[in-house]
Amino acid sequence: MATGKPILVTGSHRSGTTWVGTMLALAPELVYIHEPFNGDYFDPGICGARFPHRFTYITAATEASYYRPLRRTINLDYDTWAALRAARSASAVRAAWDKRLAYRRFRRAGRRALIKDPLALLSAEWLAERFDMDVVVMIRHPAAFAGSLKRFGWHSPLDELLQQPALIRDYLADYSAEIAVYAQPDRSIIEQAAVFWKALYAVVADYQRRYPHWTFLRHEDVARAPQTRFRELFSALQVTYTDVAAAEIARTSSPDNPVDLPAGEVSLHLDSRASVWNWKQRLTADEIATVRTLSAPVADWFYDASDW
Repeated sequence: MATGKPILVTGSHRSGTTWVGTMLALAPELVYIHEPFNGDYFDPGICGARFPHRFTYITAATEASYYRPLRRTINLDYDTWAALRAARSASAVRAAWDKRLAYRRFRRAGRRALIKDPLALLSAEWLAERFDMDVVVMIRHPAAFAGSLKRFGWHSPLDELLQQPALIRDYLADYSAEIAVYAQPDRSIIEQAAVFWKALYAVVADYQRRYPHWTFLRHEDVARAPQTRFRELFSALQVTYTDVAAAEIARTSSPDNPVDLPAGEVSLHLDSRASVWNWKQRLTADEIATVRTLSAPVADWFYDASDW
């Protein structure tokens, strides 16, 4: 039996969830589970649910397909037989048995699941209520988000928000017409990023008003004072801040690391303090103005004029 609450680390993609989730998972009480909502990482042993949308919105009315497999995930109850049925090689079979044994050890040790998944953001309320989870929500400046998507050449799945009527009804009715306009394929990555950010963080702003006991972290604040912010986060989640964790946080945020990376590359090791302003080099002045205009007024909830 786990001795504390399971943890969800979420936020928009490119908001620092991987850095924060990976550092938290260095606590000996936790088991890191990587993006069960993301079909690119589907492992039926860890989570047998299939999610029809990026950023699927789950509620009590739609939970039938998700509750049981996610309960197994959060309980660290590895579904060996599902993994074996899906195995297509001897190495996959061996991996399934190894995970079965590992998850059994985790349960016996009372470890807690830490789910790191930006695609779970719109289901965070349901996950917290159904599984009594501690929730950490990462927030990142809209221009930094847009600059990151520009670097990867990623368009935003605005159409997948529109395909979820309950999400529009419950959270995004005021934005649905704008989302429909910018979901069109002729819109730029920057425009789509700004509107997508606004939609996601309109939901987060509502979460922040209604769930003050959740943890909301601006990526920029963590990047500027990583040791302090992580120590506070470990304490808030009641997990052990070890020397190993402190050393790894120092390595991943060191000023000896690069400030930025070539297009398409990813790394947890950056000069975190200096990289906060990378978007000023990635975006043109016109693109920054576009992001600022399109992300308002939601951006004003999280950032003021000095952050631009």
